[in-house]
Amino acid sequence: MTTKQDNEFILTYSEIKNIEYRTNSAYVSSGQPFDVPPTITEQSSGSWKINFAAGRHKTSAVSKSFMAVTGGSSLTVIASDSWDKTPEELNFYFGLDISFKTSGFDNLLIYLAQGSSGAHNNWWLGSANLVNSNGTALLVGTQANKIAWKALLNMSNSSCSLSSQ
Repeated sequence: MTTKQDNEFILTYSEIKNIEYRTNSAYVSSGQPFDVPPTITEQSSGSWKINFAAGRHKTSAVSKSFMAVTGGSSLTVIASDSWDKTPEELNFYFGLDISFKTSGFDNLLIYLAQGSSGAHNNWWLGSANLVNSNGTALLVGTQANKIAWKALLNMSNSSCSLSSQ
């Protein structure tokens, strides 16, 4: 029997004003139950808890779709715990629209995905606005289609923090 489980991820960046689920963006392995939208709550200033209730069964179909929506390159994704440059199999992914406190910054679309590495789950973050060079990832924000800010990503097993550059 397949069951839904809580899959929690923490995203921290002091400049985040709001995070919303991108409607119809969830992709879950066939036959697995899930609830949309994920629960998104601001825990403290700049720290956001994202919980996606879903079954866990990894497939290559989810991974292929995740890579397609994030740009299809190892340069546009980063993992919390994996030797792989791109995911071979994933349980699910979904999109998030992030808005910022600084007025004029464009909203940013990122995708969160979950797979597994060894005996535990790992998370992947992907975006067309992400540049990953040998495990050091930079997320780039825009204002009127010009680079307005850069933030270095620090991924851990179930969280990601950003620091402005």
